[in-house]
Amino acid sequence: MASRSLQLSARPQGDEVWVDAQGSAEDIVDPRPLGRGFTLPRLDAFAHAVADAAARGEPLDRATTAEAQELHRALREADLGLPPRDGDVLVRIHAIGSRLAAVPWEAVCEPDHPRGYWGTSPSILTTRCVATARPMQTREISSALRFLAISHLGPEVPERLREAIGPRIDSGEVEWLPALVPPDAELDELPARIRKQPNIIHYVGHGRAGDLPMLQLAEDPEEPGGLVSAEALAKLIEYEKGAVRLLVLESCEGARRGDLSSAAELLAAKSGIHAVLAHLWPVRAAVARRFSSYFYEALVSSGQTRGDVAASLQHARLMLLEHEGGSAEAFSPVLFLRTNNPSLFEFKDVPGRAAAGPRPAAPATPPLARPLPAELRDLVGGDKGFSLLLGDRWKQDPMWRQSEESLERLRQLLLEELAKRGDVGDKVVHSSTSALMERAALLIDVRTIDKKFQAHFKEIEPPRLVESLARVLPPGVHLTLLRHPYLENAIARAHPEAGIYVAQPSPLANESAHLFRWDAEDGAWEEVIGSHAIDTLTDSLELSRDYVVIRPYRGYTPENDYERALTTEDHYLFEAQSLAEMLSHEPRLYEAIEASLQLKRPWLITGTSLVPWNHRKILHSFFERLPESSLAIANPAENEESLWENGQGLPGRKAIDCVTASSEELAAWLDAMPPPRVLRQGA
Repeated sequence: MASRSLQLSARPQGDEVWVDAQGSAEDIVDPRPLGRGFTLPRLDAFAHAVADAAARGEPLDRATTAEAQELHRALREADLGLPPRDGDVLVRIHAIGSRLAAVPWEAVCEPDHPRGYWGTSPSILTTRCVATARPMQTREISSALRFLAISHLGPEVPERLREAIGPRIDSGEVEWLPALVPPDAELDELPARIRKQPNIIHYVGHGRAGDLPMLQLAEDPEEPGGLVSAEALAKLIEYEKGAVRLLVLESCEGARRGDLSSAAELLAAKSGIHAVLAHLWPVRAAVARRFSSYFYEALVSSGQTRGDVAASLQHARLMLLEHEGGSAEAFSPVLFLRTNNPSLFEFKDVPGRAAAGPRPAAPATPPLARPLPAELRDLVGGDKGFSLLLGDRWKQDPMWRQSEESLERLRQLLLEELAKRGDVGDKVVHSSTSALMERAALLIDVRTIDKKFQAHFKEIEPPRLVESLARVLPPGVHLTLLRHPYLENAIARAHPEAGIYVAQPSPLANESAHLFRWDAEDGAWEEVIGSHAIDTLTDSLELSRDYVVIRPYRGYTPENDYERALTTEDHYLFEAQSLAEMLSHEPRLYEAIEASLQLKRPWLITGTSLVPWNHRKILHSFFERLPESSLAIANPAENEESLWENGQGLPGRKAIDCVTASSEELAAWLDAMPPPRVLRQGA
């Protein structure tokens, strides 16, 4: 996996093309025009030239190669933070608009290297960026990858695909599921095949571009059930809670350019699939078969590319380019990736796997190291239900390692910036993160600090614990201190038909809280704006069946827009709001939520510490005292069990039970439990 990522955005401004960038650890590069005369019409011409070469099965001619090299120079000169040739980076291209999306950015070529294409580089992994709020996490694979092929062109097409990956099937690395082909290939049969929970779906056929992209299923697309919309396919895949990790959309010979690529970004954004690999243009059947062989071999065999979809695609492009004499068909496959982590699968080494026999069920979590604590069993399985306080403190917790590493990189960057201004010494180095952020905000400026925070934390993936919590979480009011919409998104995946609402304070003083609702029909979040809409929400809210997530620390909204997060000492001191302050403009909504909080339903508290004062302030802001049977999960690295059990620092000095456990252990306990009785009764 690349050591860092860089998102390049390109957008049209009339005929001009403007570019900007954001790195995983650098400042945001503000928009600027793309130089060297690269207008939208010129990029159109470049795209057509590469596509025409691919249609002929020929390499790029000298003029098109020179244009690919000139485009590289223009991107370099835009000072977007591109790494050197051996820079080891994942480049995610956000091409806005259909014309820029059709540009084969993967064919950008380094000057003085006739085949130094971005799309074949082992160190500059080139993908397409997908704008989505849906999180993902690596899927552990302890047996064969389950593979489903779909084609309306008859059984011979999947058979050719099966031949291409035959060695992977014979070795037991891939389990071939029965292909969906005519006469079974129709809309009514599709859900049953997806319920088999394939990890990879490989579609070969025709698509239809447009406002509602479609994929052809039956031999006759005009018969009932002969087509499926990309939107409907996304929802069918979403129902299976993340089993499908990779969708490949392969254009068959005779298809039109762009028929399938128009569906790819929509599917990646709305289905929860981590990656969608699509072809910009149709390629010859023999070339497609060879590409599949190279790609899946790299993805599942042992080696550096194993499980890494971006590196596997780069490898396949390189091999295809060499085997086909430099044919531009190698630039047809492009990867739409949702995050900056291209590792789809984490393989468990199982030497000597046999292809025959049923695939054993992969455990969702490691075996339980300790028996399930009675306190947790009684809380989650109790008649009262429970509410969750999900904190933001995960010191030395392996499951939150990515977050902790990003935090440490941010600390080091801030220390370097402060040192440049003469602010050094042990007191600075050993100060808390919020205190360090405060010093930087005072000595540098708040806007710069906010940008650095976004750059370091935007692409962090949600730990599996959040999914485990959401699965057993009953309806009601819940709190999260995370700056990402992990909890609400996990609830939407676990309980997609429920009413789910989110409230967070506005970053502007004296402005109403920002409210969001989950639209189960569209599978998306929408902001609740206006007094009438808020009144409708309040009138329909029923906390015995609906979820309300309160986010006092702000950050990324459920729609993935960033609203300035609380990060500094002054933020916690002056801007952290109680529920009454947050909902002061919506008194009826406040009364409904506050009434639920007064029901004395117990709370499960994790990721929260009694040592930092901002956590104690949150507890005192929302509770007069914690209800009976509440339970804290203490971090093993913090040694706080006695603090919770003697009530020191808690509202009303009311002690609660405490269990010390890592996130891994808590997730394992939760995954071993049935859904709470409140949910089983259909609340």
